[in-house]
Amino acid sequence: MDPFAIICQAVMKKWIYQLSLSVLVLTAGACGGFSNRGTVDRPMIGAANTTNLSVESVMLTDTSTVLNCVVRFRSGWWVRVDPGSAIIAEEKSYPLTSAHGLEVGEHVWMPDSGVIHFSLIFPPIPSDASSIDFTEGSSDSWRLWGIDLTGKARHDMNLDAVPDRLLLPSDAKIPESIISSSDAATIRLHILGYRPSMGDKLLWVASTLHGTVGSDAPARVNGDGIAEVRLPISTPAQFFWVQLDKLTSIGGCVMVAPGETINVYVDTHSSGRKNMRIRNGEPSAAAPDGKEFPAFYADGTYSAIHQMIGDFAVNVFSGEVGDPDMDGDAFTAYITGKYRELMDSVERDDRLNEQQKRYARGVISGDLLFLADDPNYVLLHVRAVTVGDSTEDLNSLFGVEPMKLSHENLREIASLIDFSDMDMLWSENLAGGVVDAGSIAKWEDAGVDPVILKMLRLYRKAYKKADSGALEPALADSLRAQCAPMADEVAAHDAAVKARRKAILEELAR
Repeated sequence: MDPFAIICQAVMKKWIYQLSLSVLVLTAGACGGFSNRGTVDRPMIGAANTTNLSVESVMLTDTSTVLNCVVRFRSGWWVRVDPGSAIIAEEKSYPLTSAHGLEVGEHVWMPDSGVIHFSLIFPPIPSDASSIDFTEGSSDSWRLWGIDLTGKARHDMNLDAVPDRLLLPSDAKIPESIISSSDAATIRLHILGYRPSMGDKLLWVASTLHGTVGSDAPARVNGDGIAEVRLPISTPAQFFWVQLDKLTSIGGCVMVAPGETINVYVDTHSSGRKNMRIRNGEPSAAAPDGKEFPAFYADGTYSAIHQMIGDFAVNVFSGEVGDPDMDGDAFTAYITGKYRELMDSVERDDRLNEQQKRYARGVISGDLLFLADDPNYVLLHVRAVTVGDSTEDLNSLFGVEPMKLSHENLREIASLIDFSDMDMLWSENLAGGVVDAGSIAKWEDAGVDPVILKMLRLYRKAYKKADSGALEPALADSLRAQCAPMADEVAAHDAAVKARRKAILEELAR
């Protein structure tokens, strides 16, 4: 064969081989790409504004997208699926075309089981869409975000946006004094998994020493899912609840110190987890996959206690705090025994660092003081749980002879705690309790100086006056003698109220 022909044949064979190899690589790449055709059972749901409606499976074909749904609601009540319902994939809306097992647009009455299964049919969506959203179309309707089509989404889907240091145990030092006078605390909220369709108005609630406070006006959420709340406080406050205007409420618990700026990362998937648990017939409080995922992650002064293991607070409303027929001696023995038991468990718990143990001691001591200060309030709830909640049963609670603690009882309880220990203000029970003149007199008659209770009473009395812009100088001076930072906070509140009133009057005069 001609040498030139041999060379040409060799070059041609090499070129054909390389071309075939390239085609194989491209074909393999195409085969390895994601296609959402098929059925996704019990898909992961990113976020939701409801626990009544959920999706049990999604069937995806080249001709339709079918959501097999379940509604769990009260028997004998009705539900309605809006005919304007749609799914959204890659920012394109696909309207509802038909339904099976439920009449769209009509009132559907819930059966005795309180459960209805039905299917909603939509047009086909792109085969590479990895998730879809569901909406009924109106602003106050059922919505589900991030219904996963890959089968690979996990409950930690939003946590990449949380700084690593907040996902690990913290040894941050708690200040020696938890009371201080400073500018308002700032809570910077990062809404994880945020989408504009969730709304841009954020309601919030915090528990402060002068009561539970919330948004007079919603905080504005920017396009990045960030909002800020300012909280004038002189003692630590618990920030524990938020709600976007089109997303269900999300509860957590972080503490903020006076004057600090704290970053709180709010995981919207906590609403999706709750929706999925109800869908699956599990208790709403159950941990997905047996693992706890907090709804809030936060830095700041109290980062060491935000993810504490264990709960040391007394649940007054559980009905399990003592026995309604106890006398003073028995109640004293019960609460002091519970105090020692909890304190011992804290000291023995190697999972808690020293900062967390300090916090737990403050909560336990504050709860003991609360239980001793108002035992009849506690036992009223115990008795209410015991007899039930019918009007007839509850009427039997009125006129029950109040139980009294003797001076000996009070002194025994007082021997376990330091009434000047401000760490007791971490106790939500004590911080939220009502302190009246009789309460203070009771301790003083027993020979105990109830320092923290006197301070609380004076603070709340002054704050109430400031709420109406009528803080009296003598009352402010008395509070300042007890606690200067609290006096500063109350004075600032009084000035703010007066400034708002003046601005309103000036506006009306124009």
